Amino acid sequence: MFLPFIFLVSGSSWLGYFTTDPKLSWLLLIGESLLFGVILIAINRFLTKAAPTLSFPNFKKQVGYAVLWAVIVIGLTVIIGNLPLDFIRHNQTSVKLDQAYQLMNSPLKWVNITVLCVTGPILEELGFRGVLTSYFQKLMGFYPAIILVAICFAIAHGLDFVKMPLLAIDSIGLSLMNRKFADIKTSIMSHIAYNLIATGLNFL
Repeated sequence: MFLPFIFLVSGSSWLGYFTTDPKLSWLLLIGESLLFGVILIAINRFLTKAAPTLSFPNFKKQVGYAVLWAVIVIGLTVIIGNLPLDFIRHNQTSVKLDQAYQLMNSPLKWVNITVLCVTGPILEELGFRGVLTSYFQKLMGFYPAIILVAICFAIAHGLDFVKMPLLAIDSIGLSLMNRKFADIKTSIMSHIAYNLIATGLNFL
């Protein structure tokens, strides 16, 4: 069950493994994002018995909270990233630099950036803060559920033992914002803001 779920929330990040043709990649990205998004929304609607809405009654507050939380997590990431933790981060840093270089020099650059900053955050939020949180909340209540989802979210992003605690904290914050506004769109906006800022900083 967990492997199909991971594919639904992160399938778009694997596009480069199937083709390097930009036009085909755009078609695949649009098609799979729409398909996976509809599936995740349908599952979450089934779990919560709530109909999705496109209204934004607290739009300004949601944007404010979303951007503020993204900036706070970015700040924590920068601070932690500059601590003397070379014994943990030595190999991880070189890998990240290689990935950033490949992203900017790939024929799929804009496809990859779209995945990283738009479709990826949307699908991950629908999956982790939507489906998974709703499922675990039915079993154990809200607070144990968001802690378990935070652990799953951190592990799903790789075994980086410096980054994982930050991802878990980020996940809990996103879940709490969704609860405050009763709206998953808040965490979607925050996740997109975080990835946009992080991507911009990586390419400075």
